Amino acid sequence: MHALDEQTLVWLLRADAPAQFRAVPEGAAALARRVKALRQRLDLSAMPAGRETPLAQALPELHALHRELLAPLDRQGLQTLIVAGDGPLAGLPLAALVTETPSAGRPAAWLLRQHAVVQLPSGASLQALRRAGPLAAAPKALLGFGDPAFDRGAASQTSRVSQTRQAKPGADARPLLAPTPTRAAGSYDAQLGFRYADIPPLPETRAELLAIARTLGADPVADLRLGAAATRTAVLTTPLADRRVLAFATHGLMPGELPGISKPALALAAEADDAASPLLELDDVLTLRMNAQWVLLSACNTAAGEQGGAAMSGLVRGFFFAGARSVLATHWAVESASAAALTTAALQPAETRAGGLRQAQLRLADGQEGQGRWTHPYYWAAYALFGDPAQ
Repeated sequence: MHALDEQTLVWLLRADAPAQFRAVPEGAAALARRVKALRQRLDLSAMPAGRETPLAQALPELHALHRELLAPLDRQGLQTLIVAGDGPLAGLPLAALVTETPSAGRPAAWLLRQHAVVQLPSGASLQALRRAGPLAAAPKALLGFGDPAFDRGAASQTSRVSQTRQAKPGADARPLLAPTPTRAAGSYDAQLGFRYADIPPLPETRAELLAIARTLGADPVADLRLGAAATRTAVLTTPLADRRVLAFATHGLMPGELPGISKPALALAAEADDAASPLLELDDVLTLRMNAQWVLLSACNTAAGEQGGAAMSGLVRGFFFAGARSVLATHWAVESASAAALTTAALQPAETRAGGLRQAQLRLADGQEGQGRWTHPYYWAAYALFGDPAQ
């Protein structure tokens, strides 16, 4: 799918039928406004406590976007949709599109029920991934980084009482402070109105990674870097090529979100050397060498479209360059308990990674996880799988 100034072009290519094409008479600017408004209706973490938008108000627009973009295309028999979308389409949570007219008293007909969904920056990227060919599976299951100690002077985060990442029920998300520097920010210091130590801690991510370690049969002591050990230096100096899954459970930062941030980054533990950056930035990711079947970016906005309308964040592209076969990223801030449930379920043995993620999402959407508390698409539609669904 490709959004132009005045229209959006949609192709469907499948091996068993002629190519299909549709031109939607709506350009990138109008589509961007619709996607932004839709995401605001779905993202519970961005809504004031007690003033969440009822899901019923979002269903007509989710159905309208499906009707305009995908409904005219013959998708019968397709198990997986590989979607290469740019511009505003990169931020559209495709799995939550609604395939039938919403009706009161009837469950929503999510696109997820028909297809697993995989995203790519372009059709050429799929060709590049397949040209590289499959590699032998790495011998070790997991290496995870989480619950970073942003404040090096604070007491051990293991003793902290678990707190919500957003102070309201149902949206235990990972918000960041909103610093207001008075001049151009080039570093993280108090003179700019921001201290790195002020980033809210994430004790819940420790439990998330421990659950993943149990699922994969990994050794939590040897295979997890938690608290003060979850540093950028640890990522850069630990051998990664022997791990099948790399997991980062922390804040994801987009350009301009905090002072001095000009590239996508992951917030890791404060370093002992005050001059050392605690951020794992795109330039760092490009230096890594890995053979990971999965890279899990359980952090907010790691799948968000960049400035200029690129389809994936630079972090996701960087992990592909470093050797990852697939990246699971998020469109918005995720809730802690449901994130642990979904990611551990997605890592269960499945025919394909796309199918595994779909089954995990359906478990939340159908109320099989969380005693029905996570059926809203906020909890399961944030996840975007990037990569080759055949591997």
